Amino acid sequence: MQNHVQSQSQYDTLRVSSKQSKTPSLYPLPHRKNSIKVNFAPTLILLGNPPLFGYERVLGKSSSINVYLGYSQLPKFSSDSRNSVEFQMDRKSEGFAFDLDYRRYLTSKNKFGPPDGFYFGPYFQYYGIFTDYKVKYDDREGNSVDGTIGFDLKTYSVGLLLGYQYVISNRVSIDLTFLGFGMAKYNGIFDFDGDLTLDEETEAYNEVLNQLKAKVPDFVVDDDQIKVEGTNSLNAWSLGARFAISVGILF
Repeated sequence: MQNHVQSQSQYDTLRVSSKQSKTPSLYPLPHRKNSIKVNFAPTLILLGNPPLFGYERVLGKSSSINVYLGYSQLPKFSSDSRNSVEFQMDRKSEGFAFDLDYRRYLTSKNKFGPPDGFYFGPYFQYYGIFTDYKVKYDDREGNSVDGTIGFDLKTYSVGLLLGYQYVISNRVSIDLTFLGFGMAKYNGIFDFDGDLTLDEETEAYNEVLNQLKAKVPDFVVDDDQIKVEGTNSLNAWSLGARFAISVGILF
């Protein structure tokens, strides 16, 4: 207990004194190289999505590696009376999210060493999500057809990010990745279980894509970039984005 109070006092004293100095200070002892995090960005951006859990490891005086893992799902879709596809409340969605980035901390600008301060670096993201949507389709003859649209979506993204992490009392971290842009590859497979013609199935698939663009902020595929190969697959490249809002515990 006495050692903890002493190290806490040294940390606070060094943080205050470093603000009065023009030269960056070394990170106060004990130097905690590990942190476990909870990333709330999926919950805030995709309402209803669970947060991701992460781990960051400091590799040296100016770098670290950071990873997030967790469960992911697509949001529920809304229905518009002007469209022929009506999405029911009943839907099954499950998937996996993996996020990896290498961080280079700006030691010339930061007052402390990693994991405190501004950072930049490359990132890689993967999302694999399978969703079954219960739908009611009004065909061109005025008949109502019940069916299920299965959508298997895989997303691969690479790019560069910029963020800032603030360490409080050498124990708690608040990590904000506020700028991340790159390229994303979307692979999607559609499967409609119901009695529809080929053109009607294509219309239903396009409505799923419209809902994705409306509900998922980083699904920024333009209409002219969507390539439906045959009748049941999506293959598209587009700009990708990455954001993270995490709270962590250092040890």
